[in-house]
Amino acid sequence: MFLLYNSYTMTTQWIIADPHFGHAALVEKGYRAAGFEEKIIKSISNTTQNRDYLIILGDLFFGGKDVWFDYRKRFPSHGKYILVRGNHDKKSLDWYTDNGFDFAVDALVVRKYGFKVLLTHIPQKEERLAYYDLNIHGHLHNNAHRKTELCAKHVLYSAEAENYQPLSLQTLIERGKTSLT
Repeated sequence: MFLLYNSYTMTTQWIIADPHFGHAALVEKGYRAAGFEEKIIKSISNTTQNRDYLIILGDLFFGGKDVWFDYRKRFPSHGKYILVRGNHDKKSLDWYTDNGFDFAVDALVVRKYGFKVLLTHIPQKEERLAYYDLNIHGHLHNNAHRKTELCAKHVLYSAEAENYQPLSLQTLIERGKTSLT
């Protein structure tokens, strides 16, 4: 599902990807340090303001729905939340909107700062990006276990590389603009 979303009505749009709430194997295998989930919640609370949007680029939680409810109640009550479903987000779009998200989609198109940006969890193939200036995505984390060919239009948000801090959409577009020149 795609939506063309003009974001002029929002204040700041924040991006984070791959929170993996409840995914204990990430700590056990040494991919993330213990306490990463609390760091994400604290970062979201310290970054977002009342009228801001937080766009989560997939892979929200692992385990039963109680895992999600436990983490969701610790999110700040201010702001709006959009989920762009990832490969581990198996519930229906309606389930996410019924359980704490203002909006849930499989991909989101935003026109901002003169760019037409495709927001997805998995980076899209280069030929699919002909209609977009950039593809901001997650999925790859900060390791090479996934062999994916990227082009100049791809902008990776990696929670691990960003110390679990949300980044503004503007910052990620600026990064992408740099790679295009």
